[in-house]
Amino acid sequence: MSHAVVASLLSALLFSPLLVTAQDTSTLQGFEAAFRRANASKDFRALEQLVWWAHTKPKAYEDMRGVLRQEFGRPIRRIDTAHFSWAHAIYPPRNPNLRPTHFFTVWSVTGRDRFGTQITGTFYTLGRKDRRFYFIVSDQWPIMTMHYERT
Repeated sequence: MSHAVVASLLSALLFSPLLVTAQDTSTLQGFEAAFRRANASKDFRALEQLVWWAHTKPKAYEDMRGVLRQEFGRPIRRIDTAHFSWAHAIYPPRNPNLRPTHFFTVWSVTGRDRFGTQITGTFYTLGRKDRRFYFIVSDQWPIMTMHYERT
């Protein structure tokens, strides 16, 4: 075998665990990385795969797709995660299709104007199914809020 072939095989063996880990949504870090990747590559199908669609009513399905589309492709400023608590949920999910486990808030840049940079926060709820995290679909669609940052 040539030196180039051996080097290629070694690098494939060394980096393949990183690729598998990058696609893993069994951790919050893996879920966040998958969300960021889908958003950056503008791959809406990959984004939809992060949602648990089973047992979803048609209106809740359309609302969730609409919110995902509104946020889709915007530059992400930051993502915050926290353990879910019914007591701390301002707009808790109604009739969720998974048991809530975490809050997942995406802060993204929606534009700039004379007031500064518009930052929109979208507040999602996560649940777990088959040891993987997913966005929950409920009768209460994810809430969005907007504020300005001076630039």
